Amino acid sequence: MLLRHLTDKLVYLIFPVFGVLVALLISPDKPTLRILVIVAISCLAFVAADAKFNLRDLRGMSENIHNMRSSVNRNRYVVAALLMLLAFVLMIFSAVKYAPADLNFPDPNLTEPVTLMLCGMLALWVSLRLAPIPAQIVAVTTNPLLPARSNLLLTLVGLVLLLFSGEIAGRAIFTEMGLVSMPLQGLIFYGGVLFVILGLGKANIRWPKLSSLKAKRPNWNWITAHSELIIVLLIFLGALVIRAWNLETGLRTSVDEALAIDGVSHYYGGLVGLVARPSEYIPTLLFAQWQGELIHLLGRSVTTLRLTSAIVGSLTVVAVYFLSRDLFKDKLAGVIAAFVLMTFPPHVHFSRVALLHIADPLFGTLAIWFFIRALGENRRIDWVLAGVSLGFTQYFFEAGRLFYVPLMVLWLSFTVIWVIFSALARRVLRRIPPPPKIPWKGIFIAAIALLMVAMPVYYAALSRGGDANPRLTTSGGFEFFTRPFEDGLTQDELNAMVKRALFPFTIYVTQPEIAVFYGGDQPLVLVFVVPFFLMGMGYLLWHWRSPAFIIALWVIATALINALLRDSAVYARWHVVFPAVAVTVAISIRYLLPAIGRPFVERASGDDMLKMRVSAARIFAVLTGGVLAFVLVGQLVYYFALHVPLLEKQARLSKGYPDTFDMAIRSFDFPDFTNIYQVSDPIADINVPRIWIDFMTHADPTTLNYLPLAAEEVDEEFVHSLPRDRNLALFVDPNSTRVRNLLVRDFGCQMLESPYPIDPPDKAFLLCFVPASEPIEQQSTD
Repeated sequence: MLLRHLTDKLVYLIFPVFGVLVALLISPDKPTLRILVIVAISCLAFVAADAKFNLRDLRGMSENIHNMRSSVNRNRYVVAALLMLLAFVLMIFSAVKYAPADLNFPDPNLTEPVTLMLCGMLALWVSLRLAPIPAQIVAVTTNPLLPARSNLLLTLVGLVLLLFSGEIAGRAIFTEMGLVSMPLQGLIFYGGVLFVILGLGKANIRWPKLSSLKAKRPNWNWITAHSELIIVLLIFLGALVIRAWNLETGLRTSVDEALAIDGVSHYYGGLVGLVARPSEYIPTLLFAQWQGELIHLLGRSVTTLRLTSAIVGSLTVVAVYFLSRDLFKDKLAGVIAAFVLMTFPPHVHFSRVALLHIADPLFGTLAIWFFIRALGENRRIDWVLAGVSLGFTQYFFEAGRLFYVPLMVLWLSFTVIWVIFSALARRVLRRIPPPPKIPWKGIFIAAIALLMVAMPVYYAALSRGGDANPRLTTSGGFEFFTRPFEDGLTQDELNAMVKRALFPFTIYVTQPEIAVFYGGDQPLVLVFVVPFFLMGMGYLLWHWRSPAFIIALWVIATALINALLRDSAVYARWHVVFPAVAVTVAISIRYLLPAIGRPFVERASGDDMLKMRVSAARIFAVLTGGVLAFVLVGQLVYYFALHVPLLEKQARLSKGYPDTFDMAIRSFDFPDFTNIYQVSDPIADINVPRIWIDFMTHADPTTLNYLPLAAEEVDEEFVHSLPRDRNLALFVDPNSTRVRNLLVRDFGCQMLESPYPIDPPDKAFLLCFVPASEPIEQQSTD
């Protein structure tokens, strides 16, 4: 019976027009064409036979077409499921063609994968039109804003504290103010934020009584009632384990982390305000404060410096869970999105390095989550928290500062245009559903909270002078879009502009990074995840009138904004979109993949049919879980087993001298009063090892000297001039055979190789350590 049922359904494979369309658009010499033509002709024959299409009577064409439409309508769930399957197949073909190994960089021909992708989206949209996916996307509520009023006193207290925080950093009024300790500055700033939340949001805090806490001791009933809390804790711990595992030596390269050390040093020095800009690369010291306090607690090491990023990245995974759960009103969608981000290689990577970039997506995700909650419930506290989270995006890397606020403005503008257009269209077509009412009061409250929280950093910037966004000034590429208009736009210039505007979209599916912040040889989304990403984007674009469209807008806006930068393919500027990619992939796995088996799990009369469809539902649930497990395990295995070794190798090969970070780690245990020499050709950069060694050992600058040398400078005279009252650590390029022989002959030292595996081996310094042969003179460090 099951075989007969399946046979009856298989005659409605697809609309043949999609197969024909794809076949006509693809070059005839491609094997994909032959497959699709065979499928199209076969499906045309099956559908025509089922509709009793009469080829002899052309005068009955309208009746034949009517029969075919009726056949499709009677079996729309089957046709929709098979169209969904076709969409996945086309997206898989597209992903394979997008794969970097199949393209000729730097000018790949993307005609075939783009065509497959568009045809796949067309099949997806027709499938959704025939049988909409039963996903419950949050709707804009008509409830009144609650509570109606804020607490003016608490709000003013918060405003004063935030103003004072900005004044401490900017010193616009109290120019002779003495230094304020960093912990006290943190207390003032975070206290101001708290009072703004309590006042503007009019939040009621109910302190639990001790007796009630004792009554809520964990037991089985308590765990059952708080299952979501357990889920959130497990998500956080799982993400933290992945990100904190082997931080000390698991990534043996410095990804601009000397900048993080510089920020922590500024925090410890206390000469720059907490919300002031200490350097071009560090907007404020908020992230450095988190790192500094954790280092105070756990001690100095590579792990403790990077651990802050791991914690922040894990919190972002939790935030993505809440965002997806409330956007789709579905806990399982939240869990899948959290799992995808938990193992998403770029997010894992930037959560394992000590850069402040990883804080941007945390507060950006929180802002969008609270906006989603506010749209669905219209609670004052949600609007305030959305504005506060958006305000915090101004305190970390410039990418977050310049992205999330424009994204929300773009989303709001799009919504306003749609509401106006819908209102005008309803005057002509009454069947158009009325557009939702825009909650202007809540949006205004969020904007006030944003301005209050962001005020200190801009107060300090304006008071101190200088460029508020120096990285944009340095890396911006606006001239690529403005210069062609100065002397008249030519066709070649127009083509170049269009190509530059579209190039960032290839980052998602085909273009590897051109730098070594992330490195590797794969695009942002791995090839076996690309089909789910493209399907998810198609689903979000189909629901452009719902709040879920913010996720698609998030993905699109990231690419468009990166088109304005000189180097678009630097993944350190793409961290803002990582949560959106995870949600997009999760949508495909949660809703679109199970839709293929939807015809087999519909309700039916009869015990035999019901049992068959229950079994089919279980089978498809297992298959969906297997696909999810494949994606998660595949991403983790790729990152730790393939990507990290390749990144380390790329980082070493990008320099003309051996690995200075490996040298720094090997120098952590050197005693005081040691001269450290780097001998290579060309001369190696001393800054990275010097910064790492000084910070991690907390050595007095007078006790350690760092001297980079060219190999030709090391001769007999130089060796004899070396001080005998200091320890000597001579790191030598393994390719400098003459220097190695000279040191072994004169000092009798053993040339020590790195204790860590280095690829390629000739990128590891050899160490000749010579203890002081005369008493070390203890120099005063006063």
